[in-house]
Amino acid sequence: MTRAVNTALAGSGGVLQVVSATKTDAFTSTSGTLVDVTGLSVSITPVSSSSKILVFGHVTCGAYSWTGGPVSFNIVRDSTSIGLGTSGTIRNSTFGLNDYANDATNTADNHASIGFCFLDSPATTSATIYKIQGRIANAGNTWAVNRIPSNTNSGYISTITVMEIAG
Repeated sequence: MTRAVNTALAGSGGVLQVVSATKTDAFTSTSGTLVDVTGLSVSITPVSSSSKILVFGHVTCGAYSWTGGPVSFNIVRDSTSIGLGTSGTIRNSTFGLNDYANDATNTADNHASIGFCFLDSPATTSATIYKIQGRIANAGNTWAVNRIPSNTNSGYISTITVMEIAG
């Protein structure tokens, strides 16, 4: 169902619409380059080009062993990463997990639920996709979303929500 939004009633800073996705199944990868995390994608069509889009949620992720290195995640608008750090030399990202193991043999799983939030200015009234992409520093090592890589009995959720804020 499509509803017209009365932006005059919402006023500047008012919430015009909300779209959300919850991922309940697991995702695993060994990719060292950015890949879409399936199920963590939403589409929103802003009613005004002056609107801001607040992108927020959390990703529960894990990685196994010392050799993998950090897992990095990006918030992506259509095909462009947004909200990136600039201090890195090769891997600027929005948020991440340092998966270096914390046991004496360096073989333990690490996992965390990491929140993210970014206020975007897409300047469009066209349908816009926001999604989460991830990668591990050292390709070939397993990283996962919604579970610990070495334990298929573990199960968590991750979410992405976008809110259109009147400009």
